[in-house]
Amino acid sequence: MDTSVPGAAGDGVTDDTLALRAALAGQRVVDLGGPENVYLITGTLTLDQAAGRRLTGRGATILAGTSGLTLLDLVTGGHTVDGLVLHGGTAIVVRGAGVRIGSCAFDGVESTGVRVAGGGERVIVNRCAFRSSGQLAVAVEGAKYATVTGNDVQGGGGFRFGSGSIGFTCRGNTLTGATGIVVSGGRSGSITGNTITGGTGDAIVSEASSALVIAGNTVSGGSGVSVTGTTVGVTIRGNTFRDVRLGVQLADTGGSVRGVLITGNTILQPAAAGVQGVVGASQIAGLLIADNSIDVGGAGTYGVALTGVDSSQIRDNRVHRPKADAIRLDAGAMIQVAGNTVRDAGYPGAVADGVSVNGSDRVFVRDNVAYGGGRAVFLNAATNATVAGTRWRSADPSAIQDTAESATLLENVVLTGCRIMALGDSITDGMDRTRPGAYRKVLRQLLLAANYSIDFVGTRYNRAGDLPDPDHQGYEGKKITDLDVRVEAALRATVPHVVLLHIGTNDVSDLTLAVATLEQQLGVLVDRIHGVDARIDLFVAKIIDRPVSATIMARIKEYNAAVQRVADARVASGRRIRVVDMYPLLTVAAGDYEDGTHPNDQGYAKMAQKWFDGLVAVPGALSAR
Repeated sequence: MDTSVPGAAGDGVTDDTLALRAALAGQRVVDLGGPENVYLITGTLTLDQAAGRRLTGRGATILAGTSGLTLLDLVTGGHTVDGLVLHGGTAIVVRGAGVRIGSCAFDGVESTGVRVAGGGERVIVNRCAFRSSGQLAVAVEGAKYATVTGNDVQGGGGFRFGSGSIGFTCRGNTLTGATGIVVSGGRSGSITGNTITGGTGDAIVSEASSALVIAGNTVSGGSGVSVTGTTVGVTIRGNTFRDVRLGVQLADTGGSVRGVLITGNTILQPAAAGVQGVVGASQIAGLLIADNSIDVGGAGTYGVALTGVDSSQIRDNRVHRPKADAIRLDAGAMIQVAGNTVRDAGYPGAVADGVSVNGSDRVFVRDNVAYGGGRAVFLNAATNATVAGTRWRSADPSAIQDTAESATLLENVVLTGCRIMALGDSITDGMDRTRPGAYRKVLRQLLLAANYSIDFVGTRYNRAGDLPDPDHQGYEGKKITDLDVRVEAALRATVPHVVLLHIGTNDVSDLTLAVATLEQQLGVLVDRIHGVDARIDLFVAKIIDRPVSATIMARIKEYNAAVQRVADARVASGRRIRVVDMYPLLTVAAGDYEDGTHPNDQGYAKMAQKWFDGLVAVPGALSAR
């Protein structure tokens, strides 16, 4: 076996400690070779030379011969370790500055993969793989300007930046089933662009730290970000938290939490709350919770829940379908709740509040919009409160309730606009992964610009796309008969005034279905809609072309003629039904398609304009009734 290291066996059985030490003492570059070489060592390899060494390989393994052994101790600076597999013990301890560790694999490490001690400034750990590291993959202990990027951690421990860690970067790492990223006493660091999945605890922890940026991370499972202890100036921005217990949790355990910015995050289906802050013995103050999209989706309790928090702002957030209150404040003071949009608090069956203020002082609730069956704003034993500019659509006649009857109420109004259901297949849905919102996004803009008060309704909704009104009744891949069995419940749940129906694309693509059969099925669907409420203004589209084959295109023309016949037969009996001809709108030549079936943004804008023209042409169609 050719190991390229004089005196080393590289067989995984012979002790190669002395041979490797001699090579490192005498050579600037030591190449351990490929994966066929396994170097068993029983003593630590210490790099304490003044001139930097490069210990490299192409998959060669350094194997700990005894339990608890530190494999490499980089005492001085300027060393590079790359392309190696390190197995057992504590793999690498770094004490010197300017060390680079890259493209290494840490397999079955007992303690820590890489431990950077206080003197290890400007250390880089890049593109390494950590497999079931015992305690931590990387531990930075009081070192400055460490960079941990592009690493892959599977199971075991994650990353820890300890007290005195300053100016660190943790970016673009993937952690699966690991313990996450912890900053304890660090400052002026950034945790950005990491993907953390399959954990059971907090994915990212800021503990008694300051001036941190936590941005652009994706977390699935466990909980998102936890901020505890004496904390100042943490920014949590643009992260995505999916299927977590909590998106962001703040607690004053061990000291006050001040100046935390929580902005532009997407929080999907949290089991407890999107953002939660609970004061214990100290203080949480100076929070800005803004421009977050919190889609609870009936999975969890609250959108934003703060207890004992002072001097903070909750503004311009979108909260969708919490089981309880969308925004809840308990025992707080000097809090502004402004410009938020909340939908369906208490979903799916409970009655809850858009904004609930309990036992709090000097709370200013302004310019919020609430949809749903409960109260828009509930003030329970609140003092010196102001509620202004609230708009709501609610089944509760006491949409704004003040138990103390002492609040200042200004210019709060009920929404009386038209409820519109967009009904159909994936062309109506838009789908989160392609064009969320479909034509509905632009249609809403057109209607609002024309001074119509409208609300899209439906039991389904888009989670992506930052949509101000995500509700719809579009089903990916579904046919006419699929809608027929679903539409009655959806209509009774949302009570639309207008239904926009674009359906048939999947049906005509199924060559086993005769167009005559589709005509009959469409008639049944139309009758089902008006059977629920004959006052609904139903706009049925001749569907857009699908330029994938001559056969399909011919069937679309035939089907669209059937659409007209279905409508004409019912108009003759006085039914409220109109045909909107979408067929000629989109062409491949004009670049209107995403994939030959679904429109792109330009195509959807054309559909929106056509729907708009059809709606405004019918007197009274866009009025509430």
